[in-house]
Amino acid sequence: MKISDSARAVLQAPIDAHCVTLNSDGSPQVSLVWVIDDGDDVLFGTGLTRRKAQNLLRDPRIALSLAAPETNAAGLHRSLLLHGTATVEHGQAAAADLMDRLAELYLGVPKLPFADLRAPDAHPQVVVRITVDKVLGVGPWMDGPLTAAGTPEQIANKEVDGP
Repeated sequence: MKISDSARAVLQAPIDAHCVTLNSDGSPQVSLVWVIDDGDDVLFGTGLTRRKAQNLLRDPRIALSLAAPETNAAGLHRSLLLHGTATVEHGQAAAADLMDRLAELYLGVPKLPFADLRAPDAHPQVVVRITVDKVLGVGPWMDGPLTAAGTPEQIANKEVDGP
């Protein structure tokens, strides 16, 4: 699925994502991840032995939720919800490179400061690549009255849809 420019802008900002995977008993597992877009895919890195990675190796269904700081004309915070299918990509160097990119985006530093993922004794890391199947939430990436991207004046003047 093609990710719109407005949704891509959220993915390119340092906004924490809540990642939901499914445990083997079907219960949800939620964790916070740093994400970035890669074309129409979404990426994050994690340790191979982490619960989310193990869950995705067994069941690739995934959901991400990002809450942007802006509000729309109705006063609702923008939220980007993505449903998709994950592929767990092995490769320590690729995972370390991704985490450095994410450290630059989220922390403003060129290298992940709290772990040397390239060290010979580093825990195995993976890249999780999400193919987006569905985009939901509150924002210009959705249609409908509560997702209006305009100001109250634009809504009053019928320049955009409003509540």
